[in-house]
Amino acid sequence: MLDQLTIIAKDQRRIEIANTSCGIDKTKTYWKKVGPELPSLRTLIESEDVARWIAAMADIRHAAAHRAMALPSALVTHTEESQLSDDAVRARLREEDPEFYEMLSDEPETLRAFENVQIPLWRANRLKTLADNVVIVRGRHGTYIRGAVISIDYDLSMLERIIEAFYSTVFVDVEPPEIATPPNP
Repeated sequence: MLDQLTIIAKDQRRIEIANTSCGIDKTKTYWKKVGPELPSLRTLIESEDVARWIAAMADIRHAAAHRAMALPSALVTHTEESQLSDDAVRARLREEDPEFYEMLSDEPETLRAFENVQIPLWRANRLKTLADNVVIVRGRHGTYIRGAVISIDYDLSMLERIIEAFYSTVFVDVEPPEIATPPNP
């Protein structure tokens, strides 16, 4: 959608530039040509908070288009228990369910297969959760963490801010309004 705004602005102002050179973050081509015509819009788009948000949106869109969409998960860290050795976890499993181990005492292969599954699960259950429902974004602009739900409000506010800036400068021919940047979650 952001890239479409640049095409609309180019067409409305009759600026000679190919549609393939239009894009919200194409500073080398688009903004060199359009920037002198719409300097206040260029200033807004290149401002630190807006540029950072556009970069985040580009990273998220790129991942969704070319790899897999980043899905929310929990952010966890290790605890002392989650880092115990296999032998220590095996001993804990025996302590927690001695009847099960007694029942499988004649079947060492089955017991070994059970432990191969249970040891990582036991460790995972002892990780400390730092945050729930977050998306870890790895892109060309870095790696960062975004709240899956709380970011929606921020993203919509930023998008609204940019649409308003394009509308007010391209169609109404006034300086973009001073719109407060929403707090970044």
